[in-house]
Amino acid sequence: MRQGEQPLTRAMAAATAGQEGADVSGYRDYRGVPSVGSWTWLKDFDIGLVTELDIAEALARTAEDSAVGLRVYLRIAGAWGNCGVPADAPGAAVE
Repeated sequence: MRQGEQPLTRAMAAATAGQEGADVSGYRDYRGVPSVGSWTWLKDFDIGLVTELDIAEALARTAEDSAVGLRVYLRIAGAWGNCGVPADAPGAAVE
């Protein structure tokens, strides 16, 4: 289907109707890829603003953020467990 013949995505249809909102349950973007997004109509500029993110990418970021959070937690817990232990004591270093 040619670009001019494609239907508007959920986000673009809402934004061009003057609505603002978000959909985190998912819808298909212009490529047909499941996505989440938010939108608004900027009436001072007479333009719609849409931001979309592939669901797969959003979930990958969530998993990565969770792993980073766990590593930070484990470092803090490890440092807490080493309170009062001299830094040069065997096994005192937290990596």
